Amino acid sequence: MAAGESKRMGAPKPYMKLEGRTFLEIIASRLENSGVYFPGIIVFNEQHRSLIQSLALPQFDLISNEKQDLGQLYSLHLAMRIIPQEITGILLCLADHPLIKEDTYRRIVEMHLLFPPKVIIPTYEDRPGHPAIFPRVFFREIQDLAPAKPEGVKNILFDHPEAVIDLPVQDPGILMNLDSPEDISKTGYEFKT
Repeated sequence: MAAGESKRMGAPKPYMKLEGRTFLEIIASRLENSGVYFPGIIVFNEQHRSLIQSLALPQFDLISNEKQDLGQLYSLHLAMRIIPQEITGILLCLADHPLIKEDTYRRIVEMHLLFPPKVIIPTYEDRPGHPAIFPRVFFREIQDLAPAKPEGVKNILFDHPEAVIDLPVQDPGILMNLDSPEDISKTGYEFKT
């Protein structure tokens, strides 16, 4: 999910750089090495088309979202339109979480393969984070959620707590939502626009 307007950051978050690579490139590389099915899907902000086309993201289908005002759930609905039938779950990754470790993605995928009908949510020190896997059994329910509905896919978690598996990981990156310059300053990393 990379279609937000990045208002609090003051610059497009997916294209900010950490150690010479954009957030999107970092996330894509870690996903590619973790056993996730490819091609992946990136839903991007149409206003940033030239930025995303300048990146090396060879195994991603790109979908333009021209209605950012409808929120993240609308972006997910766009992506779900082209998900192949053989896909057993959606690993919902956010472009403002570039500090998640490659091993965390791998462990989430492995847990999904063991428990394909379950929602898998990584936790760090008992706090839930990102990314989560939503299994195919909930695809229709996700598609039926109104884009403007508060909490988005979290409604699935509220309605089906029995379907959720918490996966403890040693990765504080799952909690690091880099939404603003203040968030970045807390990480100890240096970022560039």
